[in-house]
Amino acid sequence: MTPCPVSVVAEVPGDDNQAPDRAPGWLTQISLFSVVAIQGADMKLLSSSIKALQQDIGVTLTDIGYMSMAQMIATKATAPLWGILADRGTLS
Repeated sequence: MTPCPVSVVAEVPGDDNQAPDRAPGWLTQISLFSVVAIQGADMKLLSSSIKALQQDIGVTLTDIGYMSMAQMIATKATAPLWGILADRGTLS
């Protein structure tokens, strides 16, 4: 039995609009790493400046807790939106 010289490629119906897979560029990666580093520093700076916030501005520990909670809720609530926009390619 001889092998068939023609290769058969299965086509998936409705798969014409697929974007080609590509890795993000170095500028995108550096920007993303920078934003994540700044966000991490922001989270750590709040805990280290509690005493100054209490003395200078007059906020209580409860107020600082509310600010931290509001930031985390806003971050988690908008994460799906950013994921949808990134998956659709509208951010590129």
